[in-house]
Amino acid sequence: MEKTSKEFQAEKCRLREQIHEELQDAITNVHIINQNLAHLNEVGDDIASITSIWVKFLKDTTD
Repeated sequence: MEKTSKEFQAEKCRLREQIHEELQDAITNVHIINQNLAHLNEVGDDIASITSIWVKFLKDTTD
C-alpha cells in the first residue's frame, strides 16, 4: 500500500509541475497577444491619421 501511495504522490507532483509549466506558457502567450493587440492599435491609429490627412487633401482639392 505504501508503494502505491508513493507512486500516487509522485504522479500528483509530476502533474502539478506540468500544470504549472503549461499555465506559465499560457500566461506568456496571453502577454504576447496583448503586445500584438497594442501594436495593431498603434497601426490603426496611424491609418486613421493618414485617412484624415487624405480626406482633408481631397476636400481642399475639390472645393
